[in-house]
Amino acid sequence: MKPKPLILLAALSCLLAPAILLAGPVNINTADAATLAAELTGVGPVLADAIVRDREENGHYASPDALTRVSGVGPRIIEMNRENILTGEAGESAEASQETANNSPLPAVGADPAARVRRAPFLGPAKPAIWSRLMPRIRTAVFPVAGRGTRFLPATKAHPKEMLPIVDKPLIQYAVEEALAAGAEKLVFVTGVCKRAIEDHFDVDPELERALERSGKTDLLDAVRNIVPPHVTCLYVRQGRPLGLGHAVLCTRAAVGDEPFFVHLADDLIHSDEPCLKQMAGHHAEHGCSVLGVETVPMDLTGRYGVVAIEPEPSGAERVTRIVEKPKPEDAPSNLAVVGRYILTPAIFDHLTQTGRGAGGEIQLTDAIASLLDDEPVHVLPFEGRRYDCGSKIGYLRATVEYALRHPELGENFRAYLQGVWER
Repeated sequence: MKPKPLILLAALSCLLAPAILLAGPVNINTADAATLAAELTGVGPVLADAIVRDREENGHYASPDALTRVSGVGPRIIEMNRENILTGEAGESAEASQETANNSPLPAVGADPAARVRRAPFLGPAKPAIWSRLMPRIRTAVFPVAGRGTRFLPATKAHPKEMLPIVDKPLIQYAVEEALAAGAEKLVFVTGVCKRAIEDHFDVDPELERALERSGKTDLLDAVRNIVPPHVTCLYVRQGRPLGLGHAVLCTRAAVGDEPFFVHLADDLIHSDEPCLKQMAGHHAEHGCSVLGVETVPMDLTGRYGVVAIEPEPSGAERVTRIVEKPKPEDAPSNLAVVGRYILTPAIFDHLTQTGRGAGGEIQLTDAIASLLDDEPVHVLPFEGRRYDCGSKIGYLRATVEYALRHPELGENFRAYLQGVWER
């Protein structure tokens, strides 16, 4: 079946948009270049700002490095054509290239890539949804699960706190399900002592499956078999020393590679119609930068969180200008707290290697993010949903009660029990 011409046209438009902008001096001024960038890509202010700033600072239009840093499209689009873009012929004006597009066939899909880039006509505005699909998709989720859970001792003496159940599923399974719903295909667990139960939970248990099958318990059999889909990879990395969240993330560098990734703290259970990480992935697809999940907390609780100061961008996004780990209320830049959801670009790893020990004598992820602010934008997303701090006993109990009330099988009877009218 041959590809439909309109689909090819739209896809090629998205791919070649950065190439046209970067091919050389264009016969339009800086402001027009910013406008053209918005029209070509559909990402608008993000790329427009990159072009205007690069023009003003360096005297030319946005370099691949600048565009990669700001938009996040580099590894999949810009780097693929870097050499051809830099050596290509000067681009045409929008009007001239549109006329070329109207009178020229599309370059053959199998044609020489350099020739395609150099002859690329302006194919008209690309749809934002198409551009988003061409952005690097987040495939990896990191779960730091090496902590000892001392607030739940003695229950966590030999049992991972992430395996504590909320009704009939452990916390870590809720975390994995959220990451899978956001598109993750590679799950990286940073483990420590007494965490083998997590690995066993996500492993296959043929003996248990056979027993459930023989007894006809098909619902339970499906629940056990479908914890992790077959196409998903689980990796386990040991954090040898308890040096903090930043160190845990740094331990995953080889497993993550050179691409953006999720960080999910299972202690923070978030109930929402659209999974929190999926909300954040949508923001990343539009803006291409690191994203922190945040919520407003009482001022007297800022000492429990990383706290940010923000400023609005023309796109409507909110950019972090400062981030402080566990500040006293009088020192906090705001009461906007970072909770256990992050999307981070791979640039964070270089900053983590240079981050010394901070609060509590640990390598703090917050400190590395503060350093990252000097190199690239970091956004916040006030997610929609209700968060339960399951790292505390009261938060864990609240989650248990409310998830039980929502449970399709138990909810009605449990509500009746709480109201004092339930009978066996």
